[in-house]
Amino acid sequence: MSGSRECSSGNQNIFPFISTIMVYKFPNLSHQELVVMLELGSIKKTRVYREALQEGESIGEARGLLRGKLGAVPALYLRNFSVEEIAEASGLTVDQVQSALPKS
Repeated sequence: MSGSRECSSGNQNIFPFISTIMVYKFPNLSHQELVVMLELGSIKKTRVYREALQEGESIGEARGLLRGKLGAVPALYLRNFSVEEIAEASGLTVDQVQSALPKS
């Protein structure tokens, strides 16, 4: 299973690489012409593309959630919640909470 995962990961990395090569190889082509040439429409239907898109969306959601939690830290601290209480309630580590506090 690990081998197939590595192969899938390798495939995900090759599309941007090929696209970059095509851009430099054919500098006079428009973006639309390159898309047609690479048939990117059909690539979007592949499992590799869908998995990569889903992974990217998951990473973006996780980052947004973390940003939101970190953004709430100063207000909670000003309301006299301890660093430990904020960490426990938010699921953040004590270090993350401390790094989100305003420097005074």
